[in-house]
Amino acid sequence: MLADSFQLDYNDLAAAAQSVTFERVREDGSKLTSTYNGTNHTDILPEKFQGYVTEPKPTGTFLGQKKARAKFTLGATVQGSDLSDMVRNAILTIDTSVPVGLNDESRHKLFQLAVKWLQNSLAVKLHIDGIY
Repeated sequence: MLADSFQLDYNDLAAAAQSVTFERVREDGSKLTSTYNGTNHTDILPEKFQGYVTEPKPTGTFLGQKKARAKFTLGATVQGSDLSDMVRNAILTIDTSVPVGLNDESRHKLFQLAVKWLQNSLAVKLHIDGIY
């Protein structure tokens, strides 16, 4: 899994540089799952990252698929139908499943395509709004 902590830099809507440091708070015994809390994490407004790995299961001569999941959870205040404020979680999950032995060029292309898609604000907005 990842180190004991890591930092992610981003720009807010006003294009101001921001940074979040995630500190490991829990790891399962097999080291296949880790949970990290962000700088602004509270029990009421979570800001956390969870990483999961599933080891490949060979079948015949095929060495299997290595699977991993990155899950970001961010607590956000939203307005209910009665105009009251409530906290609900916004979640972004990234799943990967790659065959054992995937070459570096193919892995790089796969991840670069995903990164470019995520960097396209309009594509992400349309996705969240369910418009394809």
